[in-house]
Amino acid sequence: MTPEEIEQEKAALRQQIAHYSDIKEQLEECRNGIRETNHTIFEEVTNPVVHYDLQEGNKWRGHNYDVAVESVATINSTVNFYRSSASTVVGQIYLAIKDVEEKIEELEAALAALG
Repeated sequence: MTPEEIEQEKAALRQQIAHYSDIKEQLEECRNGIRETNHTIFEEVTNPVVHYDLQEGNKWRGHNYDVAVESVATINSTVNFYRSSASTVVGQIYLAIKDVEEKIEELEAALAALG
């Protein structure tokens, strides 16, 4: 290879490294956003609903109490489904980040090999 070809190859490798670094950053932002949303849902939905005392419902037994109990169960079920799905997606993002990191390492090794 001529010196010009080596420099072109280095430039191409640097460009690919930058591209994969951008992908990694986007994946990390997505992962962090999902985690943050999951935490917010837990703090602002799950905790208040789970700790809401329906025992006082004895004073208002009947349709409203039944609807409240059903709503709490629905919210818990929906939140648990979301959290499970979010956990699966975060796991997949984690694997994608690892794949991208491996690709970056390969490209950096190729760049280093060129001198």
